[in-house]
Amino acid sequence: MNPSEIAGKQPEEIPPKDEKAVDTWGDQFPGTYQQVLESLQDSKEFGDYLTGLVSGSRTIIQEGLPQADYAFETLEKIRPSKESWNLAAEAYFNTFQWPKILKSLAISWRDTLLEAIKASVMAGDKKVDATILEKLKADGITFLNQKWERAAAAKEDFKSNMRNKSGQLMDEWIHNENPWPVYREQLETLLQQVDQLEVQHSKLVEASKTFENIKTLMDETLILCQEHIHKLQRHSEDAANFIEANLQEKPAVLKNKLEDLQQLVHFSYRLDFLTAQVDNYLDSLPDQIDVATHVQGGEMIVKEIPFERASRQWVESEILPKMYEFWGVLDQASNGQQVAVLNISNRLTLLEQEQVEDPSQSDEKMALCKPLRSFLEGHDTRIANLASLNQSIQRKMEDTFLVSTVYREDQFFFPNLANFSQIRIGQNQFWDRISNWWSEGLNKITQLWQKVEREEALSHAERIARVITQREGRAGNQQYNNIFLTQGYLGESFVVGRQKEFDHMAKLIGQWENGYRGSAIVQGPRFSGKTLLLEMVANKYFPRKTIRLNPESSLLVEGRRMETSHDLSKALEFIKKYTLNQRPLVLLDDLELWEDPNTPLGTNLRALEKFISEFSGRMFFMASTSKVCASHFQKTHGLLKAFQAVLDVSKMSDSEMRQAILIRHGATHKQLVDESGDKLSGGAMKKAIDTSLKMAAGNIGEAFFKWTMHIQDRGNEKVQFVHEPQFYLPDFIHPDLGIMLATILRKKYTNDYRIRKLFGPSFKEKYASILLRMVRTKILIRKSSGELCINDFIAVDLARMLKAKGYLIES
Repeated sequence: MNPSEIAGKQPEEIPPKDEKAVDTWGDQFPGTYQQVLESLQDSKEFGDYLTGLVSGSRTIIQEGLPQADYAFETLEKIRPSKESWNLAAEAYFNTFQWPKILKSLAISWRDTLLEAIKASVMAGDKKVDATILEKLKADGITFLNQKWERAAAAKEDFKSNMRNKSGQLMDEWIHNENPWPVYREQLETLLQQVDQLEVQHSKLVEASKTFENIKTLMDETLILCQEHIHKLQRHSEDAANFIEANLQEKPAVLKNKLEDLQQLVHFSYRLDFLTAQVDNYLDSLPDQIDVATHVQGGEMIVKEIPFERASRQWVESEILPKMYEFWGVLDQASNGQQVAVLNISNRLTLLEQEQVEDPSQSDEKMALCKPLRSFLEGHDTRIANLASLNQSIQRKMEDTFLVSTVYREDQFFFPNLANFSQIRIGQNQFWDRISNWWSEGLNKITQLWQKVEREEALSHAERIARVITQREGRAGNQQYNNIFLTQGYLGESFVVGRQKEFDHMAKLIGQWENGYRGSAIVQGPRFSGKTLLLEMVANKYFPRKTIRLNPESSLLVEGRRMETSHDLSKALEFIKKYTLNQRPLVLLDDLELWEDPNTPLGTNLRALEKFISEFSGRMFFMASTSKVCASHFQKTHGLLKAFQAVLDVSKMSDSEMRQAILIRHGATHKQLVDESGDKLSGGAMKKAIDTSLKMAAGNIGEAFFKWTMHIQDRGNEKVQFVHEPQFYLPDFIHPDLGIMLATILRKKYTNDYRIRKLFGPSFKEKYASILLRMVRTKILIRKSSGELCINDFIAVDLARMLKAKGYLIES
């Protein structure tokens, strides 16, 4: 109210004092303040103390507002003058001086609450103990009590000044605008900040529980895996001892022992079980938390944290790659043991067919357990590797995977995220330079790879061996290569591209929910990302509602288990029976695998088509297969018409593949250097990446293969991209070989028995020797299960050669 307005106002009656208004300096407010402090002192647990700070902060502000509101209303009604000074003095005091004191008290309570919340979060991370919390509580109560004592003393001093300097104060107050509206707005802001702090604490506590769940899951998984390794060693040792002690027994008896061994060491837990559970936990985190970290100049500093994304990126870049490496050791051990058992079993089969006077003394039988003994010799090395990885994972989880890291002012939520998240989030200046370089059209292509030496003196077998050896990569690169060569869904942070296909799937699912049939098939060559797209859709739209259907595997539906064969109709009937009240996703990756001598592929395809027609209203079906198989299925069975949509993932753009390589390289936390050991420039790195892309021809998996092929470990967390000539497969395909390789490529996995049945009498005469030669030259790889498949390192190139010669046809 300005002086002219005051002079122009006529005296009015003072409005009656609101009974609800609190006399600031009477008995009620000090009593309320003391009651709040006493409730804090009575709190036994730190959580009760924190709750008391929240309610106390609100009470202090809410109880202090009415008197100032009443005083402000009074001054709006009367015309202050020297004659009315005694009447107006209290109103002026309660709008000019009291708000300062109330604001100071409110800020003190808010700041104490903030420190208590930070301590509570750190206690949840086990970074502070009960003694520190108790001391913080006592110090907080003392501080708030002293704050009130100083406020009361300041009030008495000011009251004395009011009596001695009434004229001076009246002139000052009358001629200044009343500050109460501004103070009131500030106090309301402080009240809102208290509410925000309470919400922030609640979110951080829930997030801390989720972090603990993830840590517990990791711990349990690591323990489970290590127990399996020890179990593998223990039972293998027992089996070897039994066989060596009972060489006089018939081979059938010893084979039964091996079968018992495989039953004992069966390990059904899969890595995707772990990643699915981790995804579920991460999905439960809040997308964003506005975290008040500290107070600066009376202002509460708030940091906006993309909590779910930052947490996911840290887990997927720091922990999951280590888990993949851990799982790699586990798989290597399991596969090594299976190969050893298979070798012994094959030797026993041969011994059964031989006639030996004293079987126990035959050279073959004396050396029978050598494969298993060789496997057991590597036990200590495997245990040491697992222990090292376990220690690394545990250290990262305990030191870094903490909700309290939100209070670290010098880091973006989590440390060590720069190599990974900055590329992904778009904050990496290095990536900006690459993008700018590309957008300006500086696409100079190196000519180094075009210099291929003449090799007429080398045989086809030598050239094939050289190609495979080159593509297997260099020794010592396993940790780096694992990030690139692990197939399937690794987490959202590793997903690049496929947005068009993903949006298409989202549209199909929306239509399905509105009553249309739900079915889609994804086609593309090997390593093009078919499985990745399926898992992306499953994790996004069908969490905990996905039924992954594979032949010769364990199928769990609503708590009921079935061991599948190659009979797809039986598995589908099992799903139908136990999903009456569910709307699941039925996922059939690699549809071409549903075939064996007892159940032809055509029978399974017809069963699938019929099942989709009948039940695609309450189940969503997604399948994947190669383009060659998709063309064959359509030509022979018209299968594609059973699906609502066909998605082709054969090609990925260079920009998307470039980003995918950058992200996975960032996840390795290794620095790319040149020959001198200096960090590679942006232009040089783009040149190296584009070299791999050129050879990959749009296939993302091939791009990863080509990239790792050129990477050499330099030590000290550094790697170098080594430029060297690229070797290619020779033209070694003749008609008989082309027919056999095309058959195996279409089936993806097969075995000697199925090939023999397929080719009939001509197998022994013609194809048996070809098959053996392909295995010896590593064109074909024999898995630990005994199945045969095309070597991954040449599968894509071989498919191109077979298509060019007409042995494989795709529409």
